[in-house]
Amino acid sequence: DLLIDGEIVLYGLVGTSEFGDGFTSTEVVGALARHGHLRDVNVRINSPGGAVTEGIAIFNALKAHRGRVTVTVDAVAASAASMIAM
Repeated sequence: DLLIDGEIVLYGLVGTSEFGDGFTSTEVVGALARHGHLRDVNVRINSPGGAVTEGIAIFNALKAHRGRVTVTVDAVAASAASMIAM
């Protein structure tokens, strides 16, 4: 689950991977819904990047969130993950 103690934690590849260590836009949208559309949310990222289409969809979901979104890069936000961080 991406929602951990009220934060959305995006660690691993953007999109699915054969090793199961990625996160998808569907999972992020679900985590935002469980957190609450009007509540402020912290997003933590540590990702080498991945699928551009997933990164754009996650960025748009965070942008559409009605609460304040604060992003912290815990280690790296490369490639598609850098789009999410914006």
